[in-house]
Amino acid sequence: STARIDLSDKYKVTGTSKVGNVNQFVVINGQILTMGDALDGMTITQIEPDSVLLEKEGLKYKINYNQQ
Repeated sequence: STARIDLSDKYKVTGTSKVGNVNQFVVINGQILTMGDALDGMTITQIEPDSVLLEKEGLKYKINYNQQ
């Protein structure tokens, strides 16, 4: 299943740092994180322009931001 568990109400993305067309860093709940970093045991697998994708023990999660 590709359904991701939505954690948008638990985590707040307050900023991103962009290099070229790639979001290198993201600020979640005051922590500056990048791909491969851990957030409460979850690993950041992708930083998209409107969401951060994470994984933990085979489960997939997402944190949405920049929602219009």
